[in-house]
This record gives sequence, C-alpha cells and structure tokens, in this order.
Amino acid sequence: MLWTNTLRVTPGHLGGIFPGEGLAADRLSWEPSTFRLPAYVRMGDRWWYLGGLAHCQKEASLLPVRLLDPQPGEGVLDVCAAPGGKTAQIAVALGGRGTVLANDISHGRSRALRATIERLGLANVSTTMHDGACSRNPGKKCGLVPRAGMSANQPAGFASAAASSCTGQARALMVSQ
Repeated sequence: MLWTNTLRVTPGHLGGIFPGEGLAADRLSWEPSTFRLPAYVRMGDRWWYLGGLAHCQKEASLLPVRLLDPQPGEGVLDVCAAPGGKTAQIAVALGGRGTVLANDISHGRSRALRATIERLGLANVSTTMHDGACSRNPGKKCGLVPRAGMSANQPAGFASAAASSCTGQARALMVSQ
C-alpha cells in the first residue's frame, strides 16, 4: 500500500503520475488517499517516493490511525514510534496544525523514524528516545511517561498513557484536548 502525503500533493495528482511510469494503481475503497501498486514496484527507486509525496505501509498498519482519527490542533504521543509510518500518518492527518511527539527506545530504530519524518517533510513531529515501558517499574527513572494518572515528567499538553515495551509491535497513542 502507498498512502498520499496530502501535505505535499493530492491523491488525484499522485495517482496521475503512475500511468506515466507504466504502473497500474488501484485506490483502496476504504482509504481513498491510498493506492495498491503491483508487488514488483520498488518504492525506493521512485522519485515521487524519495521526494516525500507518498509512504509505503502494510494495509493493516493503516487501521490504527484511521481508528484514532486525529484532528487538526490535537497533540498525539506515539510511545513506540519507529520506524515512523503511523507517526507520519498521524502528522499528515493533523494537517500540520497539531503536534506529534514520537518516541522510541532504540537508537537504530529512531534513525529510521527521523529519516521517514525528514523524507515526508513533517514539521509538526518532535522525536525523543526514552523507555516507554517505565510505567511497569515505578522505581525506574522515566523520562517520558510515568505510571498512568501521574504527571511527573509528562510532556505538557499530553494525556497520560501506560505503554508496553517498544518492540515496534505495541503502540500507545494518546490524544489530548
């Protein structure tokens, strides 16, 4: 699946690029800004992908952000954000009029997160590197999110969240305001 970075291009414009490159693309019926391209297409070889007009992601990974339904002006905390596909979806859904705090514990995974943010030109995303699982160990110093309901070390304007470990599988998304 390939979703459109609507901060840079419309889905219609992106869809119009594909025939010129000999690509047949079908829009997803439930997500009209997303296209299904043939499996042989290597996104990293395409100028429109490298230029940040679109992002490649599995279809199932599109669902959490769709269900979260972030709105412009909101703040979203993504505790296990790398490699950045869902973080990027959230930032685009906010239309540049909200903030995403994207956290991951892994330095290597955080590099992939920052590369995704930079490629897509997402100015409303800030990144941190902390252990999002510290809520399970009250004695452990936590730089991001304490036990649910507490406010120490909590980023201003964000709701409390209890998170599981940052494996890339478990994610905690919280919307404030």
